Amino acid sequence: MKVLISGGSGFIGSRLVTSLAKDGHDVVVLSRRPETKTLPSGVRYVTWDARSVSGDWVKELSGAQAVVNLAGASIGTWPWTKRRMLELISSRVSPTTALVQALERTPAMLRPPVLVSASGIDYYGDRGDEVITEESGPGDSFLAQLGQQWESAAQMAEPLGVRVVRIRTSMVFGPEAYAFRLLTLPFRFFVGG
Repeated sequence: MKVLISGGSGFIGSRLVTSLAKDGHDVVVLSRRPETKTLPSGVRYVTWDARSVSGDWVKELSGAQAVVNLAGASIGTWPWTKRRMLELISSRVSPTTALVQALERTPAMLRPPVLVSASGIDYYGDRGDEVITEESGPGDSFLAQLGQQWESAAQMAEPLGVRVVRIRTSMVFGPEAYAFRLLTLPFRFFVGG
């Protein structure tokens, strides 16, 4: 199965790429700097700028069975200045919009049938003790608005006949994750609880 992945060098994406390649899938990672990446066996990197609908990456959509959109700057870095917040939005919405526009240009018979697009659990905002379901409306915090914009950009693929799957993740932890290293820092100095 041919799968295109944006954000394939990030924490989640790199693991997905490795797993898909290990299972024998044809994995194409869209990257702004492919020359700096180490290639797992069976993985191809294709250059894209994450904004425009031009270049060889657009052709890679033809015949793919899925597109996985994980592109976005890390939300774990501070401070969140106005400039940083704009970067968080544009690093998600612009690549998603470019992917959908490229899907639109791909002949319908060759178009990938599914777009799996990341989002965040903060889409719902802080609701206190309220029970939240997937049908719950969005919150009004910055991250909720970010999630809404990101998901809205992805939803534009549905009129093209592409099923859109949203993945609303919370913080994802692993020994190499920045957030994990920060949270475990006190324990390394024997001051953790």
